[in-house]
Amino acid sequence: MPSPPSSDGSTSRAAVALAVLAVLAASFPATAVTDVESATTSGVTADRKTCPQLLEPTGEKGLPENATSPPTPNESADRSVARGDIATVPLSVPAGVNVTVRVGSDDGYSTRLDVRDDGDGRVRLLVNTYLAGNRTTVAPGTYRTAGTDAVVVTGGTPTDPLEPGTYPVTATRNGTVVAERELTVTEPSFESITARRAVPRLFDASNASAIRAANRSGLTAPLEPGEYDPEAVEGETLLVRIDAPSLLGAIAARSGNTTTDRFLALHEETEPETDETFEISGPCGGILFRETATEGGARVLLDYRAGAAYVLLDTTTLEGTHAGGQTVYVEVSPESRLGDAGRELTTSFRIATRQTAVRPSGADTVRLTADDRATISGETNLLADSRVPVRVESRVDSTFERRTTATVTDNGTFTATVDLANASVPGLFAVHVGPDQFPGETGESPGVYWKLSEYGHRQRVTDLNVRQLTLPEGGFLVAYEYDSSADRFRPVGSATPSDDDLVVDSRTEPGYLLVVAHRDANGNRAFDGPATDSPYRVDDRVVSDWLGVTVDGVEPTGDEPSATFDADRAVTPPTETPTADPDTTTTDPDTIGSTVGSSATIGTAESTGTTPTTADAGSTTPSDATGVGTPGFGPVVAAAALLGATALRLGTRR
Repeated sequence: MPSPPSSDGSTSRAAVALAVLAVLAASFPATAVTDVESATTSGVTADRKTCPQLLEPTGEKGLPENATSPPTPNESADRSVARGDIATVPLSVPAGVNVTVRVGSDDGYSTRLDVRDDGDGRVRLLVNTYLAGNRTTVAPGTYRTAGTDAVVVTGGTPTDPLEPGTYPVTATRNGTVVAERELTVTEPSFESITARRAVPRLFDASNASAIRAANRSGLTAPLEPGEYDPEAVEGETLLVRIDAPSLLGAIAARSGNTTTDRFLALHEETEPETDETFEISGPCGGILFRETATEGGARVLLDYRAGAAYVLLDTTTLEGTHAGGQTVYVEVSPESRLGDAGRELTTSFRIATRQTAVRPSGADTVRLTADDRATISGETNLLADSRVPVRVESRVDSTFERRTTATVTDNGTFTATVDLANASVPGLFAVHVGPDQFPGETGESPGVYWKLSEYGHRQRVTDLNVRQLTLPEGGFLVAYEYDSSADRFRPVGSATPSDDDLVVDSRTEPGYLLVVAHRDANGNRAFDGPATDSPYRVDDRVVSDWLGVTVDGVEPTGDEPSATFDADRAVTPPTETPTADPDTTTTDPDTIGSTVGSSATIGTAESTGTTPTTADAGSTTPSDATGVGTPGFGPVVAAAALLGATALRLGTRR
């Protein structure tokens, strides 16, 4: 089928009021979800599913440049579309020559066109019946051709818009009729709206043909029955189909580089008499469609063959709030030039939580084998044939990582095969299945495991969420900042298994932190530095992992640092013990001043909601000598960490 015609600056305005509102399910009854490829649809849509195959020209190909094809009037079935749709009128003409095409007649709508065939003797004339039906002149973009044929409007400026009716389409060459058709324009059509779940990769469909193919091959399915609303699973593509042929021409007439841009532009026109809206609202504000589209989480494709618009939503990147039942409705306002005023179409859905479990069922740890065909299996509620990324990363060797993909079967299970022939034994791993993470082990390893998540939407990051932390002998999970110029690690925060968050120095730029598991060697419940509270080790390797920190939605660029943690390269407290005699105590006021004003003090005050205590103007020591607002650290390590705050900077690969 032809590509959708693009607008070239038309200032025409649609008066269609589209409202796609996300509201609680109780507000609107859920409509039945029907198969988007149903061949039993009545009216214009049913005609559209059969007409394109019947309208292929029958003229010969490859004729000499000066040859002409014989006239073939009424060469196939006539074309019928709802007003507002894009009509495709195929014509067989002499190959490679100009012909004159007239649409309409003297007693009504009439337009004259010059059409240049590209040499194959087949022309597909595209008619935007929305533009033709709302203008007394021929607006730019009303007539186009598919492919490399060319068309120019030469006369017959209509005094009447294109109304419902039947119009002759005649092609002549030197006064001789070479092709005849009839274009039938019916009343505007807004039929239904449905929602389906689809595999994640369908979001990247290049055109409507890919969606039709996905429907045929089972890559889409009806929404799952839910307790309150039909459901799609987070991670899948939500496919919303609007069967409204009369909407397509209005979308195509708008400016924009993509169909999504034109779909959004249709609703940017806010003249009071048109009442054009496109908004999403619902519980806690609902899904923000425009923002989602801007961030790449929503796309629109037009299916001229089926008379439908597809709205695709990536359910992992929805802006706003998608909690609770959602109801989508399309409404045509009374002022609409598209007709069918007062028509309202609705469908309901809910985004269900994604669930992933690994086998054997109930296992706390994935037992891995160090061979080239190690398997990771489990089950999920994602749609069958969804492809799930699987990643295995070592927490004792930062250079070891393996990636593969698993396909979900009809019964919801998946199995991934990973090459772990070079994995360390014993070893500790983080096993990622999609967005979910599980502990993994080879051999006999200590059960050290953590799972952290970011608050990456913040402009200033002061803590990381501790979703899970297991330290079999107690201790701390310590975050270090690495200074590549000095080759040093500076502790910037720590957490214990009972903490909900790992509080870190305030960060306003994305970067990497090294997270290291430490024991509490002296049992004082405070991190006293790696020399005292040594790291957990597996086969003499430190248990650690690099973590990328996202700030204000911006992820760190480049690769994580290649440095390996070494206690000898960590910032440590001075070994000398200060004397109690103030007359013999030497203190650098500049150093103390930088410590009090360090990012650690500021970050802690913000994250805990307390005000840092500072020294008097004439004092050379902080009033709180046991921590200076650095949670989880012993008094000496806290001071050392703060002393290094102004001297060290984060070293990342950009």
